[in-house]
Amino acid sequence: MNFFIFSDGFSIVVSMSLSHFEKRFNRALSLSFSRKKWLLVFPILALCGLLIVIFRTISLAAGDWIQLSLVFLPIFITAGILSALGLVLIEMYRHDVAGEKVEFSKVIKKLLPLFWGAAYLIIPLIFAYLILWMALGIFYLLRAIPMAGPLIGAIFSFGPFLLVLGSIALGIFTLLGLFYLPPAAAMKGEMSKDLFKSVVKKIRTNPFQMCVPFLFALFPLLLVIGVLSLAAVVTHMMYITTAGGLSIVLKWFFMMLPFCALLAPVVTFFFHFSLETYLMTRESAK
Repeated sequence: MNFFIFSDGFSIVVSMSLSHFEKRFNRALSLSFSRKKWLLVFPILALCGLLIVIFRTISLAAGDWIQLSLVFLPIFITAGILSALGLVLIEMYRHDVAGEKVEFSKVIKKLLPLFWGAAYLIIPLIFAYLILWMALGIFYLLRAIPMAGPLIGAIFSFGPFLLVLGSIALGIFTLLGLFYLPPAAAMKGEMSKDLFKSVVKKIRTNPFQMCVPFLFALFPLLLVIGVLSLAAVVTHMMYITTAGGLSIVLKWFFMMLPFCALLAPVVTFFFHFSLETYLMTRESAK
């Protein structure tokens, strides 16, 4: 990237920072297309996809209130699985950058204590969502009151809106935690409440510096998911003709497999770049 250099030296600093950022971005991306990592990531994504398919299948015969829980709950469950996967990918990437060969069994043995900590930190998020979901159930009960229910539901419609908005915000916060917690845990060798609080403090202290790299890591993920989702929708419109319950479940399952296979390198890049961001943040703090 070329910039004009002014006498105050500001453009020199910006150019160096952007070139440094670009180098780390490209390195994280280039090392994401690895057969070994793909063989690790694909089964985990397939497992997460299977959980989502199971929850979605159950929701077919459920009411609106139950359906909402079956949409958000697998997000938090899979977040716990992906946080453990992220720890492994980050540790492998750290050795790749250093030019070192490491055995997969040794990586798992080293990170095993952190896996339980990752699951432990997801539990409060699930409880937080369940509180929002139960509060939403109150509005469904109010709407079900005979005669006056529709009017009461219309007046208090802002309540469900805020609760659903809170659930979406909780999902975004979970995704943000997936980006910043695994590299910090892998480098420090612990996954604790104090680590969680320190990450939250950094985000609140300098949200711009913490959110910009996250958006750069998130963009390829959203782009690929968008393209794959568009292909799935078009395939459903042009090819899937049956509308039976079992047919829908089978369609979701078998379309999910290539979906996860193509998504694996992007997920790998997401965690690679999370480590690069952690290292950049640590260097800037010195």
